[in-house]
Formats: sequence, structure tokens, C-alpha cells
Amino acid sequence: MSETASDGDKTDGIIEQTKGDIGQGNVSDIPDALRQRLSDAGLTVTEKEFDELLARLG
Repeated sequence: MSETASDGDKTDGIIEQTKGDIGQGNVSDIPDALRQRLSDAGLTVTEKEFDELLARLG
């Protein structure tokens, strides 16, 4: 049986990965990196949702 991650699981994973990269100094533009990772995962969010995700990083 194959399991597919939900959008919430994908978003949580992106947030955790981005937090780790920020902590290691691997991200110079946090909003841009977050937008790119969401796009790469095929996730679309509203500006309000994006702002909420961005707040989770800080």
C-alpha cells in the first residue's frame, strides 16, 4: 500500500526543512526560498496562508 503525503504534511515538512536550512545559514532570502519550495511541491497558498507559514519560520 502506498501512502501519499497530504498538503498539510508537505507544508509541515517544508517548514521544518526551511527552518533547518535557515539555522545552518543556507538560506539568504527566506520568503523566496519558501515560495520556491511550495511551488516545487505543487502547493498553492493564498497570501494570507503564505504570511502565516512565513511567521512559523520566525
